[in-house]
Amino acid sequence: GKAYALLLLKKLEDPSLNPEIQCMSYSALGKLARRIPSYFRDNFDLLEKLFRATLLKNERVRANVRDALAMMKEAYVKRS
Repeated sequence: GKAYALLLLKKLEDPSLNPEIQCMSYSALGKLARRIPSYFRDNFDLLEKLFRATLLKNERVRANVRDALAMMKEAYVKRS
């Protein structure tokens, strides 16, 4: 899980990445955050990257980023 997340993040740094692949990658990150929230819980750099990605020109990619952020929500909610 963690290695896959790192691979996705590395791939998303490529500005020439096909928008369809970007969509799938953001979606996969969101799903990973649901499965292994402990990995994402303290990763605020990732949150910053995702919020910056909501400014991308491609509307479909932006929609997938928003979906990924919604899926990640539980990883960042403070547990009592």
